[in-house]
Amino acid sequence: MHKYENRQSDCRRQMRFPVTGRAYVSRISGGAGVWAKIGDISLAGCYLQISEPVEVGRRLTLLAKIGNAELEVTGVVRVRYPGIAMGIEFTFMSKADRHTLSGLIAHLEEFDTVCP
Repeated sequence: MHKYENRQSDCRRQMRFPVTGRAYVSRISGGAGVWAKIGDISLAGCYLQISEPVEVGRRLTLLAKIGNAELEVTGVVRVRYPGIAMGIEFTFMSKADRHTLSGLIAHLEEFDTVCP
């Protein structure tokens, strides 16, 4: 498990880490949600592999489960790849969920420096 390379053309604010996890994705306006595979995560957002990604700009809630970590966040779709995936920017999470995410990222950073 290694962080992605930083590319000069990459405008992301935070380093992304590949993870194995799932997220229950639902629209803020309500309705049934769907499960998606989490491909990577950072302090600022995540990449979800999903067969029917929603349109760019749509606000969503995510219940993310990665290992023993579980957090609920609100986000907005920033990029969409029809039939494949979507990129979510986190826009709100509770202080407790922010702490959980920070701990997860710290663990991933530590793991990345230990393993070649």
